[in-house]
Amino acid sequence: MPKYVLCQDNAVFVVKSMLNLLTRHRHVSLFLLFLFISLALLSSEHPVKNALPESTNILERGMLLILQPFQQAVSAIRTQTQDIWQHYIALVHLSEENQRLHEKISQLQAEKNRYYENALAYERLEGIQELMADRQFSTILASVIGHDPTNHSNTIIVNRGSEHGVQENWPVITQDGIVGVTASVSRKSAKVLLLTDPNCNVSALIQRTRDQGVVGGQVRKEAYVMKYIKRRSVIREGTIFQVTDQALSQIAKEDIPGYVLTHETLTHLQEEFIPADILIILESLKDQQYPNQKRFIKALEATLGKEQADWYKGSILQYAQSGILAQLQALTNQQYHTEQQFLQALAATIGKEQADTYKTRILRHVQEQETVISSGVGGIYPKGLMVGHVSKVIKQDYGLFQEIEVAPAVNFSKLEEVLIIRRNDATAEP
Repeated sequence: MPKYVLCQDNAVFVVKSMLNLLTRHRHVSLFLLFLFISLALLSSEHPVKNALPESTNILERGMLLILQPFQQAVSAIRTQTQDIWQHYIALVHLSEENQRLHEKISQLQAEKNRYYENALAYERLEGIQELMADRQFSTILASVIGHDPTNHSNTIIVNRGSEHGVQENWPVITQDGIVGVTASVSRKSAKVLLLTDPNCNVSALIQRTRDQGVVGGQVRKEAYVMKYIKRRSVIREGTIFQVTDQALSQIAKEDIPGYVLTHETLTHLQEEFIPADILIILESLKDQQYPNQKRFIKALEATLGKEQADWYKGSILQYAQSGILAQLQALTNQQYHTEQQFLQALAATIGKEQADTYKTRILRHVQEQETVISSGVGGIYPKGLMVGHVSKVIKQDYGLFQEIEVAPAVNFSKLEEVLIIRRNDATAEP
């Protein structure tokens, strides 16, 4: 048999086999055919940007119509896949950004807390600095670093010791008053025996009556006891409410209406030998009500000039008081032992509505307590340091002395910085 006949038979066999295969899997075959044609058409089309599409023949339009559902499905799947992927990437970036923002917030919160603590420390140290400038004795600033674990209520540990010049039996104070005395000193720290301890005492006096005694701590009590006060001495206990001249001067600085120049005021000023030209200028301020002393002084300075206002404002302020400030004069030097009693007298004097409006500002300056200060006797504590306020008077029916319970001026639970007074400076105080 000739060779070319065998090749032809083989070719026919292959073609028949392919046709049989396509017939058995015609659905898959048609899908692959249409997909191939679609891809071929898409790959062969490269339209030029901004160019008009060329006209198509019937065959191309038919193929596009047939392939359109498949193209739309492929396009939809591709678009959805892209959206899912882009959203996933966006969520990943969002999570990272959220983590960075949380870290930034934590950092800013830490900085805020640090600035707040620095501000509080500045306020405390500012008061201590004023005390140092006012007292003129040299001190060593120390921070409280702990409490004695064996007796934490009566001793504290500070971060200054012998290498900083600290010695034993040196007084320790704050801007509020006496804290105690250095009991033992190491190289870098010192133990301070608080005034609340029964073994710590200070010579003191009642500031108003000048009665002298000795103040010391009490066992299991957060109050001092002052001993050796003569039994006949009249000591007030607790708080009294009293409108004094000093209290009036402080109340006048509050936002309380009470200054006006009336005809009567100008008459009094004329009797005080205020020059006539000054009185003529003051006529421009006549019958004008001012909400507080500060505003009134500014009006005087604007009208008279600062130099003239400073020269005459003492007399002008005295006679220009009106309204509440003038009415409060009726309460001067009258003592009230409870706040309720004082408020009743205040309402009767200036009216209930005015009393309800301004009572907080007035109460701030009319409360008085018996103050206990150091006397300077004994050579340890300088004279005039605050010890506390009389809270209770204990007077027996017998004996030569009375005892006084004193509320500490220092809040020992909140101590953070203290001043250690050099002993040679302390003894030099009068």
